[in-house]
Amino acid sequence: MYFSGKLEIDPSKMTVIQKVKPNDTFKKIIHSITFGKAASDKEEHETFNALGIGQQLYAALLDKGINDIVRINMNGHDFYFDKRGEKNDLDKAMLEFETSVDPLEAGIFKNLLFVAEHDENKLKYLIEIKVDRTHKIGEYPIQIVMNGLISDLQMKAHESKEDLERRMGAVFATRESYDNYVRTMRSQFDSFVNDMDMSLRKFIQADDIRNSTKAKLIRAKEKVNSMDKIRTYEDRLDMDPVFHGYFAMNTFFMYSFMWSSMAYANNVHINNVDIIDETGADVMSVGENGFDAGEVNTLNEDAPFEVPEGADTETFSGNEFEDELGGGDLATDDITRFGEESDSGWLSGWGGDSGGGGDWGDFGDFDI
Repeated sequence: MYFSGKLEIDPSKMTVIQKVKPNDTFKKIIHSITFGKAASDKEEHETFNALGIGQQLYAALLDKGINDIVRINMNGHDFYFDKRGEKNDLDKAMLEFETSVDPLEAGIFKNLLFVAEHDENKLKYLIEIKVDRTHKIGEYPIQIVMNGLISDLQMKAHESKEDLERRMGAVFATRESYDNYVRTMRSQFDSFVNDMDMSLRKFIQADDIRNSTKAKLIRAKEKVNSMDKIRTYEDRLDMDPVFHGYFAMNTFFMYSFMWSSMAYANNVHINNVDIIDETGADVMSVGENGFDAGEVNTLNEDAPFEVPEGADTETFSGNEFEDELGGGDLATDDITRFGEESDSGWLSGWGGDSGGGGDWGDFGDFDI
């Protein structure tokens, strides 16, 4: 188990709404018959500068006591990437960014990525800040994803999986010990996310900030018995940052791949958690009522995945257990996750990038 939170920020800056030409034949036809006025055929273009927003993010991180930076990337280019685990390197990284970036490029940048790490109250945090200058209407341009891993359960040097399992045993000893432990860690994580929210409000004028948190439980298709078996995806920014393989992070992440098996073996009660596969994809959301882990193969990694009967659950598509789920109430396209709006409508996906459109000319201006 680990914790994931998200802050979505709509900054109080001038926003320009522009048309986006469709990029395939069907969309061009729809665009034509609606005279280019379809709402999904527009994008918001933020007017802020990369250096300016970078300085505001820098100030907010320092205000929260965060001084370890992992990565600064703009338009796919790494201006700073710590692959050795340097400490207190935020000033160094910002200096490299500000002296290396072209001022003209900073004014018309497409996307900006900051990744930081932090230790606080027995939790190891990864904070990934993504800024998209161009985005769909309704989406917020600044997205901050925070993951919290339990630092007391970090795999130590020369420690075996069995050694770590013995250390974790106290958590799973009784239902009371389990519930108290998870509740304490979740409370500390939620407090951290709320504090980040407050720090950001000090330095970024915002029309709105959305705040959400989740507990996540990894259910692998096959047991992950060592850190080198953990799959990582460095540039999949749609995934939680714990899956990005940053320096030494798997030593903190390993216990999460053991949690499901231990919950099943100790028959703890599972509730208020999202179950994901080992790639980070959503499998099932479990509500307040939950289920007893030892009474069903939901978390038993030695058996096919099962949906617990009678539990308040919601299953999703696009994961490694689709065959076992067999359709069921698969509802990925209809569920709002972390405040993200669904694109499940029949006209979803209009627009695409502005480079599409072939020889289609300008449709002229229209009122928003």
